[in-house]
Amino acid sequence: LLLHPLIGMIALAGAAILLTLAALNEVWTKTANERAAALTGEGVYDSDVAVRNADAIRAMGIMPRLVARWKERSAMAMAYVRHAALRNNIVTSLSRVIRQVLQCAVLGVGAWLVLNSELSSGALIASTILVARALAPVELSITASRQAIAARQSYRRIGAFLETSEVRGADAEILDPKGRIAVENVHYLHPGRAEPVLLGVSFVLEPGESMAILGPSGSGKTTLARLLVGALKPNMGTVRFDGIDLTAIDPDDRGNHIGYLPQTVELFRGTIEENIARMRSGVAGKVVKAGQRARVHEFIQSLPRSYQTPIGEGGVGLSGGETQRVGLARAVFDDPAVVVLDEPNAHLDQQAESALVDALGSMKRKGMTTVVVTHRHNLLNHVDKILILREGRVFLYGPRADVLSRLAQQSGVPRVQAVKPGASHG
Repeated sequence: LLLHPLIGMIALAGAAILLTLAALNEVWTKTANERAAALTGEGVYDSDVAVRNADAIRAMGIMPRLVARWKERSAMAMAYVRHAALRNNIVTSLSRVIRQVLQCAVLGVGAWLVLNSELSSGALIASTILVARALAPVELSITASRQAIAARQSYRRIGAFLETSEVRGADAEILDPKGRIAVENVHYLHPGRAEPVLLGVSFVLEPGESMAILGPSGSGKTTLARLLVGALKPNMGTVRFDGIDLTAIDPDDRGNHIGYLPQTVELFRGTIEENIARMRSGVAGKVVKAGQRARVHEFIQSLPRSYQTPIGEGGVGLSGGETQRVGLARAVFDDPAVVVLDEPNAHLDQQAESALVDALGSMKRKGMTTVVVTHRHNLLNHVDKILILREGRVFLYGPRADVLSRLAQQSGVPRVQAVKPGASHG
């Protein structure tokens, strides 16, 4: 524009045309790129699951079908990639042609201006170079649009994931934790599902009390356990820890006072000590204490390097039951006020289950508030209260003896009895 307004207008018109092509390229390739990214992500996820379940896949001959499924998904992803790349190449080539035409136009107009003594020959050369430099980044934006689209999609996916799965506290702190848990009219609906998993669940656990959560599969037991430790946020209602809304507590502070054994236990790559210590250092004494409280100390000492025994990602080198017992020690590390155990005896043999019963007794003597999700009734002798869920609702709740008595009186409901520790549970 400073050299001559007419040359500046040509450059601006060229930039507008190239930006329009960039926008057209994004719209034209958006769907194909999104589908390719989604299919690639599904393939990576399926591969990860296959590695984690390699033994079951080999044992049941699932591998050929998994490979065929992966190849089909990969072929579809590559088809979308080729489709998007073809359109992107068309727009990119068109933009180069337009830029060359614009440079020719600038040179022609500049020569005409020179002949009319409105522009010097040096300004003509300078304008040609400047227009080429000015339009190059605009043209490059078309080439880089695929990466920009992928980055935006990734940003949206991360945002959606954090919005649905991470509960960030409002930095409230727990001072002198007692372990009182109050669940007040909690409702929860999993994203993408039409029916709620939990409907109006309410109960109270006083400090040091223990409770078993029973119910058929799909009744919401695991979801309730995750709500109790703050891993999920209720859609309606409140979970309170010592009177404070659990989601309002700083996550780091909350984690210091809550122990959790999930239904599927996975250990991190490192030593057993690091896993029990929740990846902290300089707490060897507390680690041993946690192992003793979880009744896993003797087992760990029998390993080649005791607490310094290295394990791989996911607990490589340990059986399912051994991994679960180390996970229990991690849950009771540093004597948290509240401990939530989701199916803690799912992979245990009779001896390990007896150790679990002893650990529950140790936690009760320590004054920990304990919640146990279980399908097995042989743990009921060691809890104070029982909560039974049916279709996401509280079916029965109260002291152990009262609930078992009321359950036995329900017409058409099989009698549920607590069994003595060590007795066969089928």
